[in-house]
Parts: sequence; structure tokens; C-alpha cells
Amino acid sequence: MPVEFLSDEQAARYGRYQTDPNAEQLTHYFYLSSADVQFLAQRRRAANKLGCAVQLGTLRFLGTFLPEPTQVPAVVVQTLATQLSVDPAELAGYRKRPNTWHEHQPRILAYLGYQPYDARQSFRLTRWLYAQVLTSTVRPSVLVDLATAHLVAQRVVLPGVTVLARLIARVRERTGRHLYRQLHARLTGPQRTALAARLTVPAGERLTQLELLRTSPTRVSAPALVAALHRVEQIRALGVGTIPVADLPEARLARLARHA
Repeated sequence: MPVEFLSDEQAARYGRYQTDPNAEQLTHYFYLSSADVQFLAQRRRAANKLGCAVQLGTLRFLGTFLPEPTQVPAVVVQTLATQLSVDPAELAGYRKRPNTWHEHQPRILAYLGYQPYDARQSFRLTRWLYAQVLTSTVRPSVLVDLATAHLVAQRVVLPGVTVLARLIARVRERTGRHLYRQLHARLTGPQRTALAARLTVPAGERLTQLELLRTSPTRVSAPALVAALHRVEQIRALGVGTIPVADLPEARLARLARHA
């Protein structure tokens, strides 16, 4: 499923450190409580203790683990190393033990109360996305950021960026199709015929009648005013202005109006 709305820049910053965390973020996400210190004390080697602390802070801050957990800003390593009274250089030893990274991750999830992104969490996120799509007019790219914040708040490990983007695209497509079916069912036969005719290209023309109606005036002049009034008359002549839409999602109708 296409996810063209996701820019390369947005995909690159998803679940990654973009800049050094500021002082407030360091205090909020990388401060080690007494319980944290006790949890980390189970790792006897200094490298494993510091590396586990880095992964723990990263999960809190980003909502996910990094493919290479030691690729974090130096200020993060220094902040954690100072609290653990270990040399920041010890992290180099953790970098050499990928198996240890993966052993630590489920333990960190259990300790912090995070849930992996599984079928159950996907179902819950899908329901949340349907509510967002039906009640707001935010762009899909913004919806990615909102969904990310929602998952972090729910303590759910972020899925891959492509997984999230495709889910958003699927929800938007399904809600769009459902709305179209609802609107189509409310049209009479003549109204459907009249609207379908606007999708054909008249002989000698390059655009459909719908595209011509969608083209708004570009000049401020008497002829442009006459053309605008003629355009309004053509739209009203379609006879669809009385279709009841009060029970349909206002946000979806606003999006359709903007498109038209």
C-alpha cells in the first residue's frame, strides 16, 4: 500500500535521536531512581550495567529500542555513567555483545511495564486511528506523529515506521470508502447519472466537467464574476444540495469539501 505522505525526513527521525536531549529531558527520561539502580545492579559488569541503562533511558525517551543501542548522544551516556559511577568508555564493551542487548530488552520491557507491539496492540491502535480520522482533519504525516505520541503514552513499543504508515493509509482508505458508500446510497438515480456525467471529457475538451467546476476564478474582473456566478449555477443544477449529511462525520465532510 503506498505511503507517499511519509517523507524521507520524517521516516529518518522516527524512533531516533535527532538532537541531544535538553536538561529537562535528561532529568525526566534519564534520571535513575533507586528502583532503577537496583534493577541495573543485577548486571555485574560495568559495561552491561551502563549499556542496559542506556537502553532503559532510550525506551523511555523514544518509545522503542535502537537497532544499535549504543548509538546515542554522548550527553546521555555521560548522564547515566555519572549516576552509576562508571566510566562512560565502558559502553564500548557493550557494543561488542549484541546477544546481551537482546537479552536485556525483554527484561527492560517487563520492568518498565511496556507492551510489545503485537496483534492486540495493533487492534487497539486501529480503533484509535479510526476515531482520529473520523473526528479530525489532520494530514496523514501529522497523524504519524500523533500515533507515535499515543503509543508512547500507552507504553507500547513503537512498530516499524512503514508498519505504522501503512496502517494509517489503510484506515484512511477504509473510512473514505465507507463514507462514499453512505453518500452514494442517498443519491437518486438521476443524481447519480448527473454526477457520473461530470467525470467524462466532452468532445474537444481536455478536462472533465468536474475539473472545470473545481477550477475557481483567478482574476478579479466583471467577466470573472459572471463566470463565477455561472459556475455556481452549474453546481446547483446538479441537484445534490439537499442530500442529508448532518449525521455524517463533520471532519470527513470537510476533507471532501476541501478536495472538491
